[in-house]
Amino acid sequence: MRQIMSGILMLVCITPVAYAAAAESLQQTRVVWNGSCSVSTPDKHTEEIDKARSGILGAALFAVGPKLIDGAVDAAANALKAAGDSKSITSTARSGADFYEINPKGDLLVRHGCVRVVRGDYTAAADAPRDGLAAIDGLQGLKSASVSFLFEARVELLRGLKLFRLVPVLLRVQKFSESTIFSNSERDYTIALSLAVPGATGPFGSASFTFPSVKEGDSIQEGDWRFANAVSEPIAFAPESPDAATARAKRQGAMAPYLLAMDIIKSRHRHDDASAGKGEPVADPIPSVYRNINVMAAAADYCKGVHQYNEALDKSARSYDERCKYVVEPATATLEAALKMAHHDSARFAWAQKICGESKSAKGEEDVCSNFDGNTPAVRATYFSSTATLVETRAGSKFAKFLGAALGAGKADVSAAIAEKFLPESSEQKSAATQGERDARRALILAEMQVTQAEEALAAAVLAAKPAEITSARIVHVKAKIAVNDAYRKAGSTHIPYPELD
Repeated sequence: MRQIMSGILMLVCITPVAYAAAAESLQQTRVVWNGSCSVSTPDKHTEEIDKARSGILGAALFAVGPKLIDGAVDAAANALKAAGDSKSITSTARSGADFYEINPKGDLLVRHGCVRVVRGDYTAAADAPRDGLAAIDGLQGLKSASVSFLFEARVELLRGLKLFRLVPVLLRVQKFSESTIFSNSERDYTIALSLAVPGATGPFGSASFTFPSVKEGDSIQEGDWRFANAVSEPIAFAPESPDAATARAKRQGAMAPYLLAMDIIKSRHRHDDASAGKGEPVADPIPSVYRNINVMAAAADYCKGVHQYNEALDKSARSYDERCKYVVEPATATLEAALKMAHHDSARFAWAQKICGESKSAKGEEDVCSNFDGNTPAVRATYFSSTATLVETRAGSKFAKFLGAALGAGKADVSAAIAEKFLPESSEQKSAATQGERDARRALILAEMQVTQAEEALAAAVLAAKPAEITSARIVHVKAKIAVNDAYRKAGSTHIPYPELD
């Protein structure tokens, strides 16, 4: 009788484990990226503005100079706690997607606003209705009632940087893995993410999230104290692929005539309004100090002396003083005024109207030319792969350390990379032998700085969500690039940095 009772007791203990193992065998973990998280879904207009902000930041920063990303730039996932007598259940998911898309205006947009890690049963019939999570690309076949684990993190862009963070907004545990009557009522969860592009020596970004003492049935949402310190370290944008750069340059080149046409139309309207007394009053320019009789006399003597001194020197040793341009200052001011008026003269205004059509502006929207086709499908670019590792550890146990070696991405010194790639070499500044070369180089540097300034102004306008200022900032951006092309020519260079605007 004692043996029979022991056998029955053993059967009662083993049966729940067997059933749990059978149900667990159907469970699969997947990782997917899409536009927004379910717990904080913005309306369509808000989502478009957010994407535009990320796109402008990406476009402005990609245009600054050489790539900052080459291999891993973020810390690898934090090492998990050492394994003890406890048991950790680990599952891995992999997926691929395009990181960017290029809109008709040539903006580089970050496609995704949310990452999800979902564990459940994906054996639903092919003709089963796709709703809820199952309607998301990458989660096809998911049975909604079978979801045992769900984690969502929102993509949060860091203003002014080519970086983003992952902010947890939802952690939902419907059912523990491998549960038995002896299981503890709490589990610890770790989610580790690794992002990489094909052919790279290592991931371009990684993140890990740890949530201890989670109970079965818990649903933690944004604002919960358990998410307070769960935000990831900054993660770098994926390195821009050649196909993305080509598509972006092509679309920016196609957009440039419309921006220039709109600038001519707006300049003409501003001039007409000012002439009719409808526009804002234009401040009188400050009189030049070189119109002062005493200054003109002193400058004449000084510049004459400089000229005589240079005559006795070799051309390579001669000096030049900008102040000696005072003799052409009045003519320069007259020329600038004439060019400003000619910018929107009748011929250019007629061309602008033909190219642009009507300049439309709606409340909360950018000004656009009616002839511009803004419905062209966005171009997707820069494929990247995601690897997600989900570790569920029974409460009271220590985490395993295997993920640290598995993810294996060292943290790169971003500040050192920026300093190395962007600071100009002083030897280049001393290589010019003649003043003409020095003047050309200075003009080139100033033109490139104006492009950077225009990019920063454009990014600021988009981040401030002021549509009326975005178009003007775009126009200034295009003009600055055209000026850089001209500066390269004057410097005798055969390289034109913005051929799409040439």
